Amino acid sequence: MSWNKNGRTLKEDMKLIHRGLREFNRILPGQLQYVAGRSLLGAVCPYVAVIAMAGILGELTGDRCLEKLFLYVAVSVAIVFLLTLAKSILEARISVGYSDLFAAHEIHLTDKAYGLVYELLEGEEVRNLRDQVSGSISVSGAGMASLYWDMEVICGNLCTGTIALLLCVRYGVHMALGVLPVLLILVALCTWISCRLTSRRWDVGYQIFEQGAVYQRYGDYYTMNYLPDENMGMDIRIFRQKQLVLAESRKKCYEPFARGKRREMRADTFYGSVKLLCTGICGLAVYGLVAAQSLQGHVPVGDVLVVYSAVTSLILSLSNMAEIFTDLRNNNTHLTHYFAYMDLPEEGEDISCSSGNGPILPGRAEGAWDKRPDGTKEGRTDENIRTAGQNNHADGQQGRIVYTAKTPVWEICFDHVSFCYPGSEERVLRDVNLTVYGGEKLAIVGENGSGKTTLIKLLCRLYRPTKGRILVNGRDIWSYSAEDYQQLLSTVFQDFSLFAFSLGSNVAACRDFDRRRVEKALIQAGLQSRLESLPRGLDQALTADYEEDGVRLSGGEAQKVAIARALYKDGAVLILDEPTAALDPYAEAEIYEQLFRNLGPSCGKGQTLLSISHRLSTCRYCDRVAVFSQGRLVQLGTHRQLVQEEQGPYQRLWQAQARYYQECSE
Repeated sequence: MSWNKNGRTLKEDMKLIHRGLREFNRILPGQLQYVAGRSLLGAVCPYVAVIAMAGILGELTGDRCLEKLFLYVAVSVAIVFLLTLAKSILEARISVGYSDLFAAHEIHLTDKAYGLVYELLEGEEVRNLRDQVSGSISVSGAGMASLYWDMEVICGNLCTGTIALLLCVRYGVHMALGVLPVLLILVALCTWISCRLTSRRWDVGYQIFEQGAVYQRYGDYYTMNYLPDENMGMDIRIFRQKQLVLAESRKKCYEPFARGKRREMRADTFYGSVKLLCTGICGLAVYGLVAAQSLQGHVPVGDVLVVYSAVTSLILSLSNMAEIFTDLRNNNTHLTHYFAYMDLPEEGEDISCSSGNGPILPGRAEGAWDKRPDGTKEGRTDENIRTAGQNNHADGQQGRIVYTAKTPVWEICFDHVSFCYPGSEERVLRDVNLTVYGGEKLAIVGENGSGKTTLIKLLCRLYRPTKGRILVNGRDIWSYSAEDYQQLLSTVFQDFSLFAFSLGSNVAACRDFDRRRVEKALIQAGLQSRLESLPRGLDQALTADYEEDGVRLSGGEAQKVAIARALYKDGAVLILDEPTAALDPYAEAEIYEQLFRNLGPSCGKGQTLLSISHRLSTCRYCDRVAVFSQGRLVQLGTHRQLVQEEQGPYQRLWQAQARYYQECSE
């Protein structure tokens, strides 16, 4: 066994094993203590019987006292019964813990993933690292699982070896002095041979299962994710992809895995046979030496069995511990991957770049003046509030913003913001300067790849700007606590997720929710008729994955549920990133009209809305339009202003869509 293994020193390996044990105790508290207790009891039980048998043999060859014989039998049976009972209780607890190990491990990883900085979570390198960690334990039982099993073996053999050593000292004191060095040499030789053979076998297995995560990822994707998926099933049938998928899964998963297993089994058979032969020879030598000492009168007949069992158990225990320690050092590579993932930085509760954590949305004094997007000031009057919706959409004054007394004064400012995705030098956003005013309805438009969604991701703190900063009330958004800042935003992304929970839980994102608010949000999102058709209403499960009476929503209905979820959260900023892509124009118009009726100043809310859409008809509902091209903000103004700018980007987009609809109608 080399001092350096897999690029790590023995000291580094010991530190890693110690850290792994502490981490395991966090995943399954108390489990290692149960294992240690069971190992101790399991080591003691056999020797109770051996010592009792030695006493019985000694008595049979000596005084042959019936009372002593009965006492030996009764005491040994009682002790073995109590030890076995205690061992069974511990085994039951260990069995429960073992069944929870894999689930607890994945929950631990998932909990970590939830707290990761989003730009890491989305990165390919981090996803591969997570696959490695999960694949190690599920495919080869490595990582935390191997640490658990190896410690069980080490605890058992440590207890057995300690007891065997004590028995050797106790019963071997009468042997001739020349015999003891021979026994020690036999113990050391057999341990060294066993260690070398097992080390080579473990190395073969390690090389194979090191790739286990890759094999599992391919296998799971093709056979568990791709083939059974109902959406992919359409492509598989139409384009006859079944044979292609199966061939790929065999080539990248099952065939290399099978080759590796055959290699491992051959190594296991060869090295195991040689080890068994060496152990047998050593055992015969030990038995011969002890028997010879007994014939010469140095060792009582009754002690021959004890000494032989103790010496052979000591050899076996030392060999097993050396083998398992080799496995532990190999397993440290998997633990290195595990801790590399667990040590990834998380978005803390308070990532401050300035002192203090002031309120994000401060209140304002009664009668304060409010700024409009054009920079002018306007006094707040009842007439302003009453006519706000008409002014915004009918008289061409889309830039006019009117507040109510309940509306907080604040603004979002993109200050010279540039951004490159991790691992890329290409700028997705270039020196963006944009101010969004409280209560404003801003449309963000542009061609695909112009940076619209990236801008929203930066605002949501999923990424940090490469250059520049985003300010809320003059403070960097990263100076606020993550929890407080996220309460500000209600977002619907292009790629949203619905879960196999009840409809109400999907909207409220919790089990206990305000049913009236959920119903109101669903109605605002245009799902009133669908809600009324559900037999269980808000308690109706979505999808039939786990509930027999679960319902499957259409793409448009699912999108409306996502919108309802954002409305239920009722954040001060509502962000819609292509929220109506799966809806027909009539449904889209209905939702936007409903949204603006419920978000407008006349309703006393005055929420800020940022809407990304490729359908420019929605821009008519907004106060201003921001036009992006190749990562730059190239136009900013009202819909009426921009559509009249000759040869402007917005006018070209507008005319292209209008021409398309006109040609289709013809």
